[in-house]
Amino acid sequence: MKILHILNSDFGARHTMGIRSYHIFKKSSKEVSVVCRKNVSEIKENVFEPSIIFYFLSRGIQMLRMLWKPFEKLKRIESFIFNSFCKKQILKNDVIHFFYRSEILFDYAISKNKYIIIEGFTHPKEIKNLELNGMQLDDLNFKIDHNELNCYEKSDLIISPSKWVSQTLKLNNLHNKVNEVLYGVDKNVKDFHYVEQEKIKICFAGGIKRTKGILNLLEAWRDLPDSIHDQLELHLYGRMYNEIKAEFNKLKRENVFYHGFENNIQNIYLDKQIYVFPSYFEGCSKTVLEALSFGLTVITTFNSGSPIENDKNGIIVEVGSSESIAKALLRLIENKELLKKLSIAGYQLSRKLSWSEYSKNVNNLYVDCLK
Repeated sequence: MKILHILNSDFGARHTMGIRSYHIFKKSSKEVSVVCRKNVSEIKENVFEPSIIFYFLSRGIQMLRMLWKPFEKLKRIESFIFNSFCKKQILKNDVIHFFYRSEILFDYAISKNKYIIIEGFTHPKEIKNLELNGMQLDDLNFKIDHNELNCYEKSDLIISPSKWVSQTLKLNNLHNKVNEVLYGVDKNVKDFHYVEQEKIKICFAGGIKRTKGILNLLEAWRDLPDSIHDQLELHLYGRMYNEIKAEFNKLKRENVFYHGFENNIQNIYLDKQIYVFPSYFEGCSKTVLEALSFGLTVITTFNSGSPIENDKNGIIVEVGSSESIAKALLRLIENKELLKKLSIAGYQLSRKLSWSEYSKNVNNLYVDCLK
């Protein structure tokens, strides 16, 4: 049995689908090969990437699309080249594991009688339901991606990374296809010891945009009692989206520090005590898992796809609610014992989330799918 991973990303790159493929590949007892945009790992055999010319073409188109929306049409040229490259490898394999959704490649693989596995994300109909229920999204009129819907329908197996994603998929009649496999996380701190700090440093890492809950966090920060603000710092890491710059600047306070994108995770988490990630929807937030692995107490939403259980190893807050975030922060600031307890419990949870276990579970699915 030959298995092909198709990545719309760089193989082995942290914080991308490429790191999941990398760990599966390393632990697989089956014959696995990978098609990716670029290989940034030490593995060279059976990892296929288009020419370096394509890579720079892809990056150039990506930058142009960010600058001006009409350049979006250039994406079709890039996709055509990449899809043509993928089709050659699809022919040589039995199982095609898609780490992103491309109906064109799906249909091609199905026409060649391949077994199709896809990575699950929040079902688009459930994202639309958030908007219909009054939640403002990044796109003012969110349109359901029918390419994504069709890929789920046409797949043989869906790998879900969280209870939240499984729930959204099952609500849309995909029960029989869903298998849940939690992501792993690197062991960033080997011997964690909780140390109480005089000033509490809180952080957020991710896209600085509405659906990550960043404006809700800033509103919650504004509403905390003035008497405790001098005990706190809020540090924000990530790319700022133009759509919310004005609102962000309006809500920003003196003890809020925006650092932009930070590639060194030690700088993000190492001297912080609380991590807040109130996202409206994710697959499984990798930054939440990272924060747990550094021993931070985490405040997040169920929709973030994290494995946290409320008041056991973190705090779960209501989606889109600045009041809920403010109450959670205040609880931790006023109750240092609770802060310590959840910090230690969260760290212990992270120790159970190994890449080895993730890879083993995915490889077991490969074995089961062709029985």
